[in-house]
Amino acid sequence: GGVGKTTTSSSLAIAMASAGHDVAVVSTDPAHSLGDALDMNLNGGSLVDVPLFGVPSMLMGSGEGSLKAMEIDPTSALKEFRDSIDSLIGKRNNGNNDGDGGASEMSSTLNTLGEIIDTLPAGTDEVVALAKVIQLIRRGNFDRVVLDTAPTGHTLRMLT
Repeated sequence: GGVGKTTTSSSLAIAMASAGHDVAVVSTDPAHSLGDALDMNLNGGSLVDVPLFGVPSMLMGSGEGSLKAMEIDPTSALKEFRDSIDSLIGKRNNGNNDGDGGASEMSSTLNTLGEIIDTLPAGTDEVVALAKVIQLIRRGNFDRVVLDTAPTGHTLRMLT
């Protein structure tokens, strides 16, 4: 830690956006310092528009780019995933699938998955962070996605 990953990733994202690209900069670092680097509140785990005020004109490209930033909150992301499973198995909507054997089997499988999520092992934060990044890339709303990674140990767990 402390080698300038956040400074570099935020500067690179701003330069890309100022060159006309639609950019997302995403922090997988549990320390959440990207918001500090951009002087913005990024709590909540959602993409936030970053204004490009004060970017030197020599960096401005021919097109108008945009920049969004997000600090991934693994606890919130995991809760969001768990809530989705709860909704599917009917805890929220009190659905009853007694007459359908296939639906009952699916419900049982989802219940088991929910139990597994409740007892997740170490490294889960990294898996959740990677899933959020993949989800963001698959949406395809950005020309570039810049990762502000956690220190080496966290990042290696995320990538393996």
